[in-house]
Amino acid sequence: MKSRNIVFHVTLQYMKKNRIRTVTTFIGIMLMTMLLTCVFTGKDTVMSYLEEIVAQNRGRWHVLIEDTDRDTCDKILEYEYIEDTAVSYRKGLVKLAESVRNDRPYILVTGYSEKNFEWQNVKVTEGRLPENDSEIVLSESVRKDGIDLKIGDTVSYDFVKRYIKGINKDKDADFPLFDITVSCGETQELPYYFPLYDEDDTFELFDVPTGECKEYEITGFIEKMLSENDENPFYTGLTYAENAPFPDGTFDFYCQIDPDDYRSEDYYSEIYSIDGKHPVTNDMLLIFSARSSKGNFNMIAEFLVVFFSVFIISVSIVLIYNLFNTSFDERRKYLGMLSSVGATRKQKKSSIYYEGSLMILVSLPLGILVGIGMVKAGMELIKPVLFNLLSLSASGFSVLPEVKLIIEPVRLAVVALIVIVSVCIASFFPAHKIGKSVSVENIRGTAEKTKKKARKNSWFFKHGKPEFMLATQNLKYNRHKNGSIVRAMTVLMTVVMVISYGTDCIVKMADIKLTDSSLPNRVLACDCGYIVSCYDGLEITDKFKREIKRDNGAEIVDEILCTYTNVDKRVISEEYNNAFRKIITLKLGEEAEKFLKNYDEKRKTVDADVHIIPDDEFFALGKKCKADDELLDTDKNPVIIYRHSEFSTDDYGTNGSSEYMYYEVDNVTNLSPGEKFSFICQEKGNMECTLAALAGKSQISDEPEISYGDIAVYIPETVFYMNTDFFGEDNISDMLFIKISDPESQIARLLMRADQNSSHLTGEFENVMVTSKETITNTMVLEMKNLLSILVRIISYSFMFFVSMVCIINLYNSVCAGTKERLREMAVLRSAGMQQKQINVMLFTENTAMLLTAVILAAVLSSPLIYLIKRNIESYFGVMRIPFPVYLCIIIVFITAVSLCFVSYYCSRKKNKANILEMIRTEMV
Repeated sequence: MKSRNIVFHVTLQYMKKNRIRTVTTFIGIMLMTMLLTCVFTGKDTVMSYLEEIVAQNRGRWHVLIEDTDRDTCDKILEYEYIEDTAVSYRKGLVKLAESVRNDRPYILVTGYSEKNFEWQNVKVTEGRLPENDSEIVLSESVRKDGIDLKIGDTVSYDFVKRYIKGINKDKDADFPLFDITVSCGETQELPYYFPLYDEDDTFELFDVPTGECKEYEITGFIEKMLSENDENPFYTGLTYAENAPFPDGTFDFYCQIDPDDYRSEDYYSEIYSIDGKHPVTNDMLLIFSARSSKGNFNMIAEFLVVFFSVFIISVSIVLIYNLFNTSFDERRKYLGMLSSVGATRKQKKSSIYYEGSLMILVSLPLGILVGIGMVKAGMELIKPVLFNLLSLSASGFSVLPEVKLIIEPVRLAVVALIVIVSVCIASFFPAHKIGKSVSVENIRGTAEKTKKKARKNSWFFKHGKPEFMLATQNLKYNRHKNGSIVRAMTVLMTVVMVISYGTDCIVKMADIKLTDSSLPNRVLACDCGYIVSCYDGLEITDKFKREIKRDNGAEIVDEILCTYTNVDKRVISEEYNNAFRKIITLKLGEEAEKFLKNYDEKRKTVDADVHIIPDDEFFALGKKCKADDELLDTDKNPVIIYRHSEFSTDDYGTNGSSEYMYYEVDNVTNLSPGEKFSFICQEKGNMECTLAALAGKSQISDEPEISYGDIAVYIPETVFYMNTDFFGEDNISDMLFIKISDPESQIARLLMRADQNSSHLTGEFENVMVTSKETITNTMVLEMKNLLSILVRIISYSFMFFVSMVCIINLYNSVCAGTKERLREMAVLRSAGMQQKQINVMLFTENTAMLLTAVILAAVLSSPLIYLIKRNIESYFGVMRIPFPVYLCIIIVFITAVSLCFVSYYCSRKKNKANILEMIRTEMV
């Protein structure tokens, strides 16, 4: 038998006799392969699936230019990144004589180009789509409402325009939401989407034929479109758009962007410069296809993919290295004997490479298959979450598409290459050490012994603590053995810390983009049905309160009283000013310099939102903020400033860059408690106040939180009423939270009508705005935020679980290998009279020292990684406060300590069952 074959044969026999270590090594490599497969294949599958979901929900178009014309579209088509186009145009409303519903007497006829039927996900329930402008498909709602129309019918429709006419000499008909106001005798054309309101004594609705009549053949029925809701006075009717590629007149122009040619930072502004209108972007679809107009989101997504891929690869190399390194001491004796009979350094190295090759040969294909299966199973598990997420925003959308695995051979080849390279890198150093070691040292078991003379620490021994001396010496002179255990624990803690922080960042970004942070906390907390905002003074508020009290069907459950004033700009902190300048510079572009110059030179004050709260609430808030009792004295005009603020580019109009940037400011003021400052009013002079305390988020949990980008101030009612001359009674707004006990009561009907129609009451209370709680809190958005948070955490924690399992397996393997090597040492100690209790103390001391070392290393490794995540998010998204997961770190340290102690105890207890003489004679096989 050739010497190389002998080495391979002995290595194979070694692997068979050390089944536990071989299996754990195999599982480790297989799980790492699975994770890499999940990252590469899973990323493509998830993004493709989410793209498909959004496409079915919102359409397959990327950019929409509304009400444009041929000349504009011809110019837009000159850009190379325009990949495909589609059009639609509203032909107008036709009178549906067959309608059985008084609130829906029309059909809105819309012409679609052939491509747009696909892009808008028009689903035919029966029949076929129109192929010319004399054919039409109708919404399935037509048949559901009992209208007697069927496929093959030829119908003739007259096109009409809708109008509103004022009929009350004393009162205008006012619809603020539609920017429509008509006086008596005045007539105004209505938009097609204007609801069919019940007429009152101020207006009447009517339609007038345009003179155009068209015959259509009904070729099919389609699922209800998203644009068709219960408030619309029409059914949907789709016909074919002739005069391709562009119809006459104005139309809506849809386009898709070529991913290879587009530039996310340019196309939005370039289309805007041609059309003069801001294009509508299907941003959710663009984000999932990495073509978002918000280029920073694309950058963050790519960064996270690259970061976690590199993270997995690094963890893989460390843990695979750990697995091979632990086998060095186990196999050095038989390799020493082989080298004594002629085995070369190269042949000894090949022992490690041979074992790695066998592991790769089995674990690589299995890991890829398991990874693909995990992606499939994971997608099926999160499918209900996605269904709930989608069904909130898509009326009539009932079935999610089937999961299609995106398996690209190139990506699988990359996974295979990464695993092979990782195993080669991880096995290089153990192979190098084995090849370099001397045969005699290997046989004697001293290949890894230090050449320095051991200095015994006799202090422990003299004081009757030999177990501590042995533990110290073992840690000092067996770093190679203990290093594997330390590395396994370090990787485990580092993985959990970094992934936890990254997950919190992603969830916080979704929270910021989906939640209106300016909503009062009380909107979510109190049990109310409507929020009534009264403006222009307390007189209107008091009258409206009296009206509510007269009606037993409603009650006021909470109230927020607000006003506004100004403060000197110099009280604003540098942190706030810097964030404000960055936002303005990004948002206004070239106009920013002029704006900021005017802001610096002419504006001397900033706006302050003032919240008036009862004295007892103010005092309680002050105590939460640890304010001195003397500073809360109402004679000193005490105020509490909310030191937190948050704002973004979305708060400053729609001009300039489309890039999104967010800033969270911890200290909006440079004032300290006890300092005096003044409210400023140009007409009424100044009002001196004393800063009693600075409040953070945790302190104002029971108060309304305001984050408009201005400074927010809380003052007690007594101080406000003592200074009503300064604030002015006409500058007060009051937010009332109203609970409805009787939906049929007069006040309930009044509030419901105001909320559904114009959101404003009329007559004496024309400055009173009514909004339902569901509207202001946007229940759909809040639930979507929660579901997204669940989705992100499921993926992140699943990843964390599998990596942690690899680390724990690695830890078990390392501890078992170390325990096996120390069998004879333990036997000698026990034969010399050392009790098991003392051995346990020695092992506990060693484990504690190794755990502390791992904690320090994990902190050192985690800090730059977390900082890297933080810096990249700040660069592309904005500055947000993500607290370090301290409690989670404590938990993972505790879990790691328990795992180490349990594994150490289990391995030691298992080996110590053997006879002492057998343990002394034991040879490492």
